[in-house]
Amino acid sequence: MTETPTSHTAGAHDEARLERLLGYLASDPGNDALRADAFDTALGAGDRAQAQALFDGALPEQQLAPMWRFRLGNLALAAHDWARAKTLFDDLRAEFGDNPGLAHNLAYIAFQSGDFARVDALLSPWIDLVDVDDTTRALWLRAAHHASMFRDALARARQWQASNLLGPQAAGVASLMAVDAAAFADVAPWAQFALQHLPEQHEALVALGSMALGNQQSDQAKQCFTAALRTHPEDGRAWSGMGFALLALLDSEGARSAFARAVKHMPSHIGTWHGKGWAALTTNDVAQARADFEHALSLDRNFADSHGAMAVVNYFERREDEARAAVARAFGLDRGCLTAKFAQAMLDGELSDVEAVKRMSGMVLARQARVLRGESDALGTTEQ
Repeated sequence: MTETPTSHTAGAHDEARLERLLGYLASDPGNDALRADAFDTALGAGDRAQAQALFDGALPEQQLAPMWRFRLGNLALAAHDWARAKTLFDDLRAEFGDNPGLAHNLAYIAFQSGDFARVDALLSPWIDLVDVDDTTRALWLRAAHHASMFRDALARARQWQASNLLGPQAAGVASLMAVDAAAFADVAPWAQFALQHLPEQHEALVALGSMALGNQQSDQAKQCFTAALRTHPEDGRAWSGMGFALLALLDSEGARSAFARAVKHMPSHIGTWHGKGWAALTTNDVAQARADFEHALSLDRNFADSHGAMAVVNYFERREDEARAAVARAFGLDRGCLTAKFAQAMLDGELSDVEAVKRMSGMVLARQARVLRGESDALGTTEQ
């Protein structure tokens, strides 16, 4: 073997460059280096059909070369054909041994299947090396985040920073992990460093948006989440943050739309279902609020605030006995349950309906701010 595959799929390339390379290749079809460059350019530009055509046009002995088999694995990755990609990379690893590029791609496949321990096993031997790509460290951090390895991962990120090994992609991932670990001193420096070099770095935008929301800077939070969703429109966490920001900005309909998108992509996050329910109440859609709070209850029947929220819904539907029973259940789980206190005040005639909804909406936003500041995790776990 004269050449060892060491890098993963190339980044985005200019389409005009691909056209030039194809023109050169038409005049020199046997030029393997030129064909490989055109393949990488096509794949980086998202033109999988052209990349496949370039592979098919290679000589049979070229197709069997390690670098072409590696490129074929990258093509399978781009097509999300995880099984095919794994077979190709495993075969190369068995023949030629391990290297950072193969480890990265196999770890990426493991990440897609949720095998975060496998990601750690594959990447740990490489991530502290000076010449390892920033995206490999970022992948390891993402897996560590999903596996809630906060302490070890943040310590690693700080070590990389001290050694000038923390690149912008990894820094962005680390910034969001720092939010969830309540390591707030690290959030802004890492996120801002990431965005200086990669203005659309997703985790950095979500991290800064979360911090802004926690600091009740709703306009700034909205801007960050809007930017994050431009490149990752299926991120439930960003949609949830957007919903809370819009609710704080009194855009109830916008908040409802954002929460609906959020729960589609993050269906097990109780706090988002609560936000969705309170947003529905602010528009007098009691039936939808009931459905949202019932769903929250189905996720955890021992969460007091869900019972308190159901008490509020029962009150609005003039089911006083059911409301009082829900208040009792909530207080049985948590004597300090705020939603139950509001429901009790409404039942006792101490709050008007409009005043109660307005104050409860504010309470939900204040609770979300506390969650984002690391003071409580009562509204559920984060999914990404």
